[in-house]
Amino acid sequence: MSAVRGMSDLAPQAWIARLPQPITGPATGPLAGMRFAVNDNIDASGMSPTAACPAFSYAPAAHAAVVQKLLDAGACLLGKTNLDQFACGLNGAVPSAFNAAYVSGGSSVGWTAQSALLLQALTASPQ
Repeated sequence: MSAVRGMSDLAPQAWIARLPQPITGPATGPLAGMRFAVNDNIDASGMSPTAACPAFSYAPAAHAAVVQKLLDAGACLLGKTNLDQFACGLNGAVPSAFNAAYVSGGSSVGWTAQSALLLQALTASPQ
């Protein structure tokens, strides 16, 4: 499953920030070891959200409630994924997983591009 290990290489534009070490929760929680990323419009302490607009950046004092609940359940935060500016089609930085001549758009573009390219890699790889 080398495709899974190289997931971040599939669509580098999909990542706005990739942590050198994931933020981890307890090793015994119900989501122990599950990896996740958050959109760049969700607060994660230590990573400034921008909503794909650098002028919008600020330093969050704490994780958003959803991020904290995932961490408390044992999940590991890998970083932040890109999105179309303010999630409304103003600036597409991530290419479509189907045709790189087009851009993806919307609030989940970074994670969607990663997922689509990962599925393509997994289905093309011998098991």
